[in-house]
Amino acid sequence: ELLPPSYFRDRTLDLNEFVSNINSSTCRGFLQALDPSRLADPNGEDPKQFLLPDVLCPWGCGEYCHRAIPFDPSLLIQRHLSKVQLNLSPSNGHDKLFLVENSRLDYIRLDNEQVDTVLMNDNWKVLPSVVLSPAKGLCILYCRHHASSSSQRRLYTHPPKKVGNMLSSTRPDCLSHCVVRPRSVSTVRARAYNTTMTANIFTCGYAGCDSANVCLEGKFNIPSLTLFNHEVLSYWARRDIQDLASAKVDQGKIMPDLRDQWDETARRKYEGEEEMLSMATRGATFVPTFNALKLQQHCTEESRIVAVVKLRQGIGDQETVVSASLQRSWSPVIHNVNTQDPHKYGAIMKGIKPYMGRNGNATMMLWAVVGMVSSCNSLHYAIDQKQGGHHYDNYSGYILAHVNTHYMKHRDSSCPKKSPFNGRKSASFLLGMIEKLLPRHMTTETEDFGSEERFFRFDLEYMSNLFPQSEYPNVCVCSSIEEVRHDNTGMYAADQDVFISVGKTRPDGNAHFYLGGMKYEARVVTAIDVEEGDSHCLTPNHYFGTRFARHGGGYSEWWKQSRGRGHKSKQMMKQHVQGRARSNVLDDPYPQDMPDSCFYYVCVFVKDVQPVAEEYRLDMFKSIGAQCNVFCGCMNANPLIVCGRKKERRRRCMMVGCKTHEKYSCSNYGCRTRVCEECFNGMASGGDRVTLQPPADEDDDDDQSTSSGDDAAPQPIAEADDDQLNDVPDDDGYIDGDDEEVDDDCLDSGEYSDVEEEIDMDDEDDEEQIPSSHDWDADDADEVDEFDEFDGEAMAHEDDSCCDEDPGDLDVQEEDYCCDGDPCDLDVRRDLTGRDVDVGVGDCDPYEDYVSTDALSAERVTTAEVNHMDHIYVEGPNEGGHEEDVPRTNAVQTEVLMSRRIPILMNLLRAGTPHQCMSSSTSLAPFAQDSTSG
Repeated sequence: ELLPPSYFRDRTLDLNEFVSNINSSTCRGFLQALDPSRLADPNGEDPKQFLLPDVLCPWGCGEYCHRAIPFDPSLLIQRHLSKVQLNLSPSNGHDKLFLVENSRLDYIRLDNEQVDTVLMNDNWKVLPSVVLSPAKGLCILYCRHHASSSSQRRLYTHPPKKVGNMLSSTRPDCLSHCVVRPRSVSTVRARAYNTTMTANIFTCGYAGCDSANVCLEGKFNIPSLTLFNHEVLSYWARRDIQDLASAKVDQGKIMPDLRDQWDETARRKYEGEEEMLSMATRGATFVPTFNALKLQQHCTEESRIVAVVKLRQGIGDQETVVSASLQRSWSPVIHNVNTQDPHKYGAIMKGIKPYMGRNGNATMMLWAVVGMVSSCNSLHYAIDQKQGGHHYDNYSGYILAHVNTHYMKHRDSSCPKKSPFNGRKSASFLLGMIEKLLPRHMTTETEDFGSEERFFRFDLEYMSNLFPQSEYPNVCVCSSIEEVRHDNTGMYAADQDVFISVGKTRPDGNAHFYLGGMKYEARVVTAIDVEEGDSHCLTPNHYFGTRFARHGGGYSEWWKQSRGRGHKSKQMMKQHVQGRARSNVLDDPYPQDMPDSCFYYVCVFVKDVQPVAEEYRLDMFKSIGAQCNVFCGCMNANPLIVCGRKKERRRRCMMVGCKTHEKYSCSNYGCRTRVCEECFNGMASGGDRVTLQPPADEDDDDDQSTSSGDDAAPQPIAEADDDQLNDVPDDDGYIDGDDEEVDDDCLDSGEYSDVEEEIDMDDEDDEEQIPSSHDWDADDADEVDEFDEFDGEAMAHEDDSCCDEDPGDLDVQEEDYCCDGDPCDLDVRRDLTGRDVDVGVGDCDPYEDYVSTDALSAERVTTAEVNHMDHIYVEGPNEGGHEEDVPRTNAVQTEVLMSRRIPILMNLLRAGTPHQCMSSSTSLAPFAQDSTSG
């Protein structure tokens, strides 16, 4: 009978054999360990390779077996067997589960899940591995980068697995909302005797060092089958990418044919393959939208909390109560990373301590509140945003610091200077802070000890005192949800974010309700019951508790933790399995294991609504240091940003009577609002919000390419009038104006830097020394090249020869033309004026157009038309061997043609001097047949 395949691979013999061969200090031993293929195998079998990164780390890394670190497998087994609770040793117990909580969920692959391989070789599979150690016993192998607790406890964003193979394109982010583009001055170019390497501008400042920009536009003229597969997969699996592609089509940045091809290919490959895609995303992690916005909003030094604290003004002085602005000793939001889980559990919920009271301390309320705050992100943030600030004599700041220090172990626990909210304070101190809000009937000295609420110090009034409406306007405490649903007095409204119900009736039905059209779903359900026995022997610590928690927002399954005096060391939550019969009756039932009768039931309901990014736009601007005083009236809350045009291309200020060039402009596509630095400073100095309206006159920025005086910018060489440079965009979103380069005045860095100016000055000096038979445009000498890296899959440049007469190209050559002296420098095409002609479509200014270099027709060609002509669809096999259309550019067609034309061109160059002028009939005739056939 065949045994099922093992999830782990035993590497004990392989490791011992490797160590033995190395310790032998013989040539054969070294070859056997390092390169066994050089030794003859008497059996004729292929030797087994040892030096392969085929050990899978729990965090997704690939490691060599001899470099891997052995670890106790107990915690990792408990992490992947989340539905049960194992008996772990006290030294390596459940309180240390935080060390493996952030490992990949797909470390143990399912039967129908794709297994990674080395170099796409099925014989070299990357699998979880174990070794048998004489000192530690059976151990799981970790990689050397996750061998310390400081690296294991951190939060990691695990990417999804590749579909089909592990290959990645060199520029996989072309079809995305943000594109990382290196700030390149020149790219790799092959010369006759050497190769010039890429030169990037590296800038340093107080914000850090970088050599790349984060821009919004990617390049769609890169011919790559791997890149096309990436785009197809992301287009099918992500709705936001579909909307982005449609927006780029509407703006004329890509052709509709390309978007349609993505859609057709995606439907052919992935329609009906939902299970396969779900397995590819299993184990991937992401930052929720709300957390990402709040973390970015509160990441600056200005984002502090207002707190009332006691401070001494000097040494020996008395403490005085003052209001101060302090840094947080906690994170404003929790559960910052969630997991893609097909079973709808999500990331592991944090288990809390049992809080065993001593000396008659009643810890029931402390255990319930800590369980709610540590499991509900919305409640945690509501306490963080307490109205009036935190107080040194109130529990709010202390409980947030306590939760983040004891349970959010991925953070480095620290207490800022002058802050009283130290998370390392004892639980007794925190309990004392909470008990300062006890109701009056629990603090009055009476002889009536029969009330369980008074004995255990837990009831609805006590919970209401912890969350008063004056301090927490978004939190409402009620006796039951039915009271909220059937309210006719208007006491409960949909502007609350959190509802906390405290009652003795077991909640039933669906674990959500609707109020004012908004959905509120249960995130935390706590059932508390007291122990039975002699009342004289009971203490306030004799109670049972069961807490259920879930992430919500699509993650509908519950996590469960039980509390009792016998569960002192079991600080963990396990997955709760819902009964099928109960799930079939209700769409969203409460946990099935919730007791039928208890002392109290506490439920936390949270508004289930996706945050609108537009509401946080100003906060995002402030977090990155942008100004928020001067706005443009074309959009709602659209502040002016630093102009991205080159200095010689900047327009005049729109303010009446001002002739200074612009420094700030509107970020909206096509908006004409712009002001100079002096006018901007005058408007921003008042501190009030100033809103500018876009100029109504379309000719108010005419003749902005030139200015009077010594600062006059050079005139463009094109024959078009100057007033055509800034016309209103046409229906296709672009301007019928004149410019020699689309990317000439669009810098990703936002502003023309001094380093780039120095480079341009050096380029201009070099161009003045170049002898040429034609006029040279000085404006083209200061162009900073766009980044076009040498893609291993295909050339990203337009590698057309300067002697090409391909009818599909845009540059129509005139009667005479000068060939470059370097016969290997064939990657740049030039027009009659010697300027480089870029037929690729990249980032462009909305006021700039392509200009055809045809001297006879002088027709202006829009970007959309160039994009249409630039995309050529060539049939090619995909990774599965099937024929399919792949978007290509004329650069690939030219590259194929040049492989045939280079020998002919070399013969022509040998016949004459390198700089000898040739007529088109002589130089282009040999290429005519290849061009038509190609």
